[in-house]
Amino acid sequence: VTGTLATNYSISYTNGGLSIGKANATITGNSSSVTYTGLAQSVSGYTATGLVNGETATVLTSVVAASGATGTNVGNYTNTVSGTSNNYNLTFVNGSLVIGKANATVTANSANVTYTGLTQSVGGFTATGLVNNETTSVLGGVTASGATGTNVATYTNTVTGTDSNYNLTLVNGSLVIGKAGLVVTADNKTRIYGDANPALTYTVTGYVNGEGASTHSGSATLATTAGLTSNVGNVAITAAANNLTSSNYSFSYANGTMAITPAALTVTGANTSVTYTGLAQTNGVATVSGLKNSDSFTVAGYGTGTNYSASAYADTLAATPVTGTLATNYNISYNNGGLSIGKANATITGNSSSVTYT
Repeated sequence: VTGTLATNYSISYTNGGLSIGKANATITGNSSSVTYTGLAQSVSGYTATGLVNGETATVLTSVVAASGATGTNVGNYTNTVSGTSNNYNLTFVNGSLVIGKANATVTANSANVTYTGLTQSVGGFTATGLVNNETTSVLGGVTASGATGTNVATYTNTVTGTDSNYNLTLVNGSLVIGKAGLVVTADNKTRIYGDANPALTYTVTGYVNGEGASTHSGSATLATTAGLTSNVGNVAITAAANNLTSSNYSFSYANGTMAITPAALTVTGANTSVTYTGLAQTNGVATVSGLKNSDSFTVAGYGTGTNYSASAYADTLAATPVTGTLATNYNISYNNGGLSIGKANATITGNSSSVTYT
């Protein structure tokens, strides 16, 4: 340095050296967590930490390798890293490919059917959420119990099981057997105007599998407004629920008809014999048979005559209903009578005279 003279010294040298040791770095294999897709999935490569002076993993490309990890099914697959470096003491941390289960829903099949009297069933299941166009055939560990029944009720089709590639949500199905329908129909009846109603009855149809009335209990209610004074025509017979019940059948009701037909009414004329009087005479009163309730008819058309006739003066009877009586409630037939006018007896006496001879 300034002020010091080298000539004042005899200088000798003993050389030293610089030792550069390896730096420490950590090599970590890349990892990935994915969900099962039914296809092969993979992860590869690595990252490095601890590299100095802005160096990157590219300085290790020729000396460090990652095996990569590939898999299809659910599981853990290792991405192994290995190698050496001139400038780094390497610590290796393997990576992994973790394939997790996909979510799927398995639903047992269901059916809604009507009671037939025979055994009915449903089985099997469907699945939603399966990936890569997979079908239920991949779910070998899943079973459905099936549901079988005959009578009206709900029967469970239970689905159970697990799968290595899917988290399964299990939904049970059911077989629902609903009631078959029976129709209760009021039987049609016929009666004559003015008569009492016949006994009301009904018919049940719709039984299945050869079954009959033993499948239900109780009875239906039948009613009609038809009475003794109901006019000719059709009157409804209504059928309705009473205490008719069945475990396997439901009931609907259909009305019938009470057909009221005309009563037979017979008007029978008298056959009257009288003697000529020189005055007009009329046949006797006809009889009316078959009247119902308080009905009444007036009768006209009696045979009338004055003179003797070899044949009777015949009736041309006609019955006319009085107020409150309908002729349409009757089929009227006539048996006409007649008036026979016989000759009167008379004596014809010739005149007589007594005189003296002149």
